[in-house]
Amino acid sequence: MLDILVGARYAFHDLVNDYLLFLGLHGLRRILQAVLLLGLAVMVAGTLLWAWRTSLYAAIVRARARAAAIATLAVTSVFAIETISLHQIDAFLYAHIGPVLVIGWLWAAAALVVGIGAALSLREIATPPGPARAV
Repeated sequence: MLDILVGARYAFHDLVNDYLLFLGLHGLRRILQAVLLLGLAVMVAGTLLWAWRTSLYAAIVRARARAAAIATLAVTSVFAIETISLHQIDAFLYAHIGPVLVIGWLWAAAALVVGIGAALSLREIATPPGPARAV
């Protein structure tokens, strides 16, 4: 919500765009965008591999926590992809599904998954262990 309010992604995009124009490199922005997307993919894959190979994976084994972690990674990726601003992707993200943009539905779905996972995890933490405990 804070990002929407201040428009940090757009300000960053405009700053980079203006800088590329100043340097006379604006025509090469597609190469920069491709490199940034490749870098994002490598970071996501590296994070998932690291999580798989370390004790962090043990901490997110439960389905709710794993779903929340994946939803968080997905929405972070959407923010990054939107910041990189490929026009074909932007056209999809800003298309309307009813009165709401596709990107709004993606953010809402991810927030719902994270919120439900967190609420269920809190419920589990607050519920004392015992034989009569319902899951």
